[in-house]
Amino acid sequence: MIDQATISAVVVGIIVLSIIAMAGAAHTIGLIVFKRNERSRGWQFLFAATLLFIGAYIAFGLDLYWRGFSVHDILSSLIMLGGSFFGLLLSRHSLESIDGLISFGKVANYNALHDDLTGLPNRVAFRSEMSQILAHARDESHHFAVLVADLNGFKGVNDTLGHFVGDGVLEELSRRFKTVLRSDDFVARWGGDEFAFILPLTDRIGAEEVAEKLISTTDDYFCVEEHEISIGISMGLAMFPLHADDGGELLRMADTALYAAKAKAGSNVALYDPASDDNATQRLMMNKNLQLALARDELELFYQPIINMQTQRVTSVEALLRWHHPDLGLLNPDEFMRLAEMSGLIRQVTRWTMDQAARQLRLWRMRGLNLDVSINLSISDIQDLNVTAQLRNVLDRLNLEPGALTLEVTETSMMTDPNKALESLQRLDKMGAMIAIDDFGTGFASLSYLRR
Repeated sequence: MIDQATISAVVVGIIVLSIIAMAGAAHTIGLIVFKRNERSRGWQFLFAATLLFIGAYIAFGLDLYWRGFSVHDILSSLIMLGGSFFGLLLSRHSLESIDGLISFGKVANYNALHDDLTGLPNRVAFRSEMSQILAHARDESHHFAVLVADLNGFKGVNDTLGHFVGDGVLEELSRRFKTVLRSDDFVARWGGDEFAFILPLTDRIGAEEVAEKLISTTDDYFCVEEHEISIGISMGLAMFPLHADDGGELLRMADTALYAAKAKAGSNVALYDPASDDNATQRLMMNKNLQLALARDELELFYQPIINMQTQRVTSVEALLRWHHPDLGLLNPDEFMRLAEMSGLIRQVTRWTMDQAARQLRLWRMRGLNLDVSINLSISDIQDLNVTAQLRNVLDRLNLEPGALTLEVTETSMMTDPNKALESLQRLDKMGAMIAIDDFGTGFASLSYLRR
């Protein structure tokens, strides 16, 4: 026979086990109740089945007690009841595991459709959104616009200040975009420093207004890691159904318009023009060849002597850039520099020119030739506030003083965006760089502007 003390100890233990198990069951029920809105009908069924399961076991134990069953039988039923609660406790962990899988699936799906850096939708999400908006526009005969944007001067930021600073600029710019876009507008980071926009229910005038607002987001400096960075933005615009009724064609046409926008100085937007498609293939081929020219060392500097007429001696030289094109022969800058500006390669070309001219100057000095060397800056260069850091990096690396190279800028390049040009020139002057104004008097600049 089992004595009374043993029975009491067992009963106490089972009561404790039951309390623990019931607490686990309560947690499980709460988990199901409070999260049932996130679940399907299957989860609601599990909630009801759990309540019936617990009620049936409690009723079973009470029934045994009222019938006068022995302590052994009652203990057996309570153990079964505790086992059922223990099973529910395990099910609680199973539910949490399922929650984890659901959360992981949501995160994975989000990451697949969004850019890691900016949090904006990526090109996969853009194409999906394009398909939906395109189908709706066709059904309802609505208009919408597609914008493609590319930053001006961004590569120079990465090259001179590092990708960490460049990433900071992209993050801040993405936040600024959201402040000017309408609630139904869609923006995605297309890759690198390119962005794409869909503007639903928009005509040409409305699309251009939104584009101007987007351009205005680059008016203020981007402050990253104590650097004040100025960049511009160019945009290409294509309209549905005016220009195309296919998503892929709209993107291509917006991209073609983007090239036309980049051909102009400063930040601007260009509407797609069928005439601009005429030389698209040739332009793309030349762009590819220019990239290869930098890698294959096909560029060369020729040095034109500058003579002091009083002493009849060569006092300085001007570095003139030429491209040894494998098929077209020797090309002058007029034949490829505009392409370099449009494609964003201008910074690489300028950096190469600075580096080569500085190396040649250092070599001449080592041989006892005391000559000054001047190089030409393009319109894009003079509008780029980072050109100062670019020049400083080249001269520091070769142990040359700030005024070792003379920078020639044309009057036209200064007057394209006078305020930004003035700020860029002031930075160069503060650094100690030598600046020469080329072709002064051929445009609309005045002597008062020159004094500034």
